[in-house]
Amino acid sequence: MMDSATLLESLKLPLIGGALLSLSSMNLMLDFSKVFGCSQALKSLQESYKLIRFHYFQNSNGQSNNNHILFNHQNLFIAAGLALSGSFLRLFMDFIERNLTHNERSIFDSSLLSNHVHHSRSDDHQVLKNVLLFTLAGLLSGAGTTLASGCTSGHMLCGMARGSKRSIVATCVFFPVAILTHRVLKPLLAQIGVFSQSDSMYQEYSESVSTIGSDQVICGAIFAAPFIAYLVLKLVVKPERWIPLRLGLLGATFGSGLTLSGMTKPSVVLGFFNFPLPTWDPSLLGVAIAGLGLNTLVYWLSIKPRIDSWIAVRQLASSENAGGSERPLLDKLDRLAPPCATPPTWQLPEMTNNEITTRMVLGSVLFGLGWGLAGVCPGPALVVFGAYPLSFVMWGWLAGFFAGSHFIR
Repeated sequence: MMDSATLLESLKLPLIGGALLSLSSMNLMLDFSKVFGCSQALKSLQESYKLIRFHYFQNSNGQSNNNHILFNHQNLFIAAGLALSGSFLRLFMDFIERNLTHNERSIFDSSLLSNHVHHSRSDDHQVLKNVLLFTLAGLLSGAGTTLASGCTSGHMLCGMARGSKRSIVATCVFFPVAILTHRVLKPLLAQIGVFSQSDSMYQEYSESVSTIGSDQVICGAIFAAPFIAYLVLKLVVKPERWIPLRLGLLGATFGSGLTLSGMTKPSVVLGFFNFPLPTWDPSLLGVAIAGLGLNTLVYWLSIKPRIDSWIAVRQLASSENAGGSERPLLDKLDRLAPPCATPPTWQLPEMTNNEITTRMVLGSVLFGLGWGLAGVCPGPALVVFGAYPLSFVMWGWLAGFFAGSHFIR
């Protein structure tokens, strides 16, 4: 078992990654009244052929209002941000690995994502096995997230933070199913040579230098750049302007968080499922501690009181007793509403649907099977695909995901 010092050392980057996940998901909720659902973002690509042209709201005189984009179209820009974050980080991958992880860890599972290494027949067989495995995992994940209406980001990171009953049940189903799937199938997959490196890639961090140099600062700036750009945009541009760029930057921030936390590496995710074996990789604890923890605090201390005040003011403004005070109440209602949402109202899932159904539970089981099989879920898949757009393994996972989602629909 690792000692506490080693555990803390291994959690430093994942904790920062978890904080970025929280910053992106909570700002999306605060500014857009939108849950950060990576499965919905990925499915928006499936429907992108319908979005060749943007549909804008029409104002009262029939003229186009180019400031707001329809609610359902927002997922496409989030997906683009996730994918582009992978491409952006891939450009600096060598620099990041050399200065941030001291070459002890890569930010992507490059050997898995490569289509071949030595151009040998055995390599081709290994790639084929991995592609088939990831295609099956994608199929299960696509079907599961469609039935369950969410994945790790929407249910576990955002839903549990809000105390959503649906999300709590979904997470309590797919997480243990993923662990059991990996633990049960691991010996079989290793025996036939499929993705057998997943359990051997975890290495404890050696004692690193405690001082922070300029190269480490640059690495931090690379990961934080999308969120810094979002904050600048938020300060200098009116809320109704540049909505696609805002959404894309939040998607890219989320992608940075996924990469720093290790969720873009199937080996790390599957290593976390090894608990409590000696090969257990604790990295994803950073997502739970920083990501879920910060989301819970921000929601209950900031967002939930604002929603409650908005609901109370709306009810008061619509009552017959509002009288001459109606206009000030409407102004207050606008101030409490999410500034970038269209229409400017709070519309979180539990406000209209908190029902736990057999369909949702079944979907959570299927998603858990897919996640435990390959260690990939929708958000990391988009980031990794952006970094390795020619990877057969990722094309297989995406094809399976879209097929599973389409079949269920």
